[in-house]
Amino acid sequence: MRVAFFEDAISGQLAPLTMLRPAFDITCGQFTVRERVLRTLHVTAWGVFLRSCLAETYQEQYPEAAVNRFDWLEAGPTLLVHGRWCCDIDTLRSI
Repeated sequence: MRVAFFEDAISGQLAPLTMLRPAFDITCGQFTVRERVLRTLHVTAWGVFLRSCLAETYQEQYPEAAVNRFDWLEAGPTLLVHGRWCCDIDTLRSI
């Protein structure tokens, strides 16, 4: 399964928490939204769509991720995960 995490315009309003990281990398409980999804689902590839000011640093930190690449998104079926969605494990498992 391919997964893409994305932010929306409201994510920037979560400052100062989102000044240096995307909304899906804020810890909520024990894990971030990204970590929770990647640990629960059988993800073969993942990408992110985030603010351009974070893109270069994020790509360096996670070289396996496709960062702001629409060509990657168009390459196959992909589950889109909203960055502010605090999902529970049971909901993820039902996907």
